[in-house]
Amino acid sequence: MSQSKRSERYANFLSAGIALCFLVLPMTWFISRKSLGHASIVLAVLILLAVMGNKADWRTLVRSPLKYVFWAFLLYFAWRVISFLIHQDQTKMLDNPSRAVIGLMLLAVILKLKPRLSALVYGIPAGAILAGGIALYQQFYLQRRPFTELMVIEASNIAMSLGLLSLCMIFYGIQKRMKWVVVLACLGLLGGVGASLLSGARGGWVLAPLLLVYIFYIYRESFDKKYIASFLAVLVAVAIGAISTAPVPVMNRLDLAIQNVEQYQAGNENTSVGLRFALWESALISIQEKPLIGWTKDGLKLSKQRQVEAGLAPPTILAFDHVHNQFLDDWAKYGLIGLVLLLVVFFAPMIALRKMRHLNHETQLLYTCLIVHVVAVMGFGLTQAFLNHNNGNAFYFLMTSIFVGYLAVQAQQAEIKHETDYS
Repeated sequence: MSQSKRSERYANFLSAGIALCFLVLPMTWFISRKSLGHASIVLAVLILLAVMGNKADWRTLVRSPLKYVFWAFLLYFAWRVISFLIHQDQTKMLDNPSRAVIGLMLLAVILKLKPRLSALVYGIPAGAILAGGIALYQQFYLQRRPFTELMVIEASNIAMSLGLLSLCMIFYGIQKRMKWVVVLACLGLLGGVGASLLSGARGGWVLAPLLLVYIFYIYRESFDKKYIASFLAVLVAVAIGAISTAPVPVMNRLDLAIQNVEQYQAGNENTSVGLRFALWESALISIQEKPLIGWTKDGLKLSKQRQVEAGLAPPTILAFDHVHNQFLDDWAKYGLIGLVLLLVVFFAPMIALRKMRHLNHETQLLYTCLIVHVVAVMGFGLTQAFLNHNNGNAFYFLMTSIFVGYLAVQAQQAEIKHETDYS
């Protein structure tokens, strides 16, 4: 067998393996605490084999519009390393930001191997369906709040995100006349959104209405009004069903949030919302003391301890190692530089690839998914340090790299097709 033939077979093997990981990955966030780790190890091995086998396109990554994503992710990780060296922090603090580098490696591999888009189209709804199934089983059969064996907030947020992404897949399936994609994605929409509502975790609800409006706006000219009406009817039905059957009724959760605010104003911070307000106020005090380079995790604990001793903050804040807001948490721990780089990590992919969004149905789908994914995670970060947790961190960087990589590949193929058609 010739060298070129062996290289082609090796590339096909890696491409198929990575596509299979993309199919399974969205489901691993809901199986157990260790399932994502196991899937990530398999994916990491495939990425390493691809990089070692020269199956990664670094040239495109650093020279095309993707260079902005490359530098955003790399600088984000680099500043964490610099902060680690300045403060002589624990080495485990580099674990989460290292996923930005893994994401870049995955992105380079996708550009080279071009795995099948169908793995993503089917994998995202499958993950949302699994989330909905688990939530229904735990709520109605076990009669307990869903996802308590995981982190309820993290699992609920990811379920909501996958549900909204499934809505994008519905429109894509209709555009391409792919009946089974539409059916699977409809179930994914029901499963993801329903799981989030059943869990009672409110963080995933903050920007969900805005993202629904955005998705319908993007596809507003693609379909008859009857399709829009049908989807809205389904969403209303899901919301009503979840609101009426949730272990903690959704409206009660919203009313409770209002009551928490009123109690905090009256001097009681020992509520879910009240503790968040106390943590945010404490973070702002810490930021004023070290605005540029921050405190890091251990240093922020000392800062909060001093505030409590001085009577500036309640002792209850000492039980938390983050401030329940991604932006304030990064600013307090890694300074203004860290906050700016966090914002760059969020906005660089959306801005750098915006010109690719209208080339064909595939690029429209992938860019819409990218926007939904990034904005959803930013919304989660308003009330939770989403990226501080392993699942949340992996979810953002891996899925962002996947969307960016697929979008660049599809844009390249669309341009080649356009040149061929008009040559």
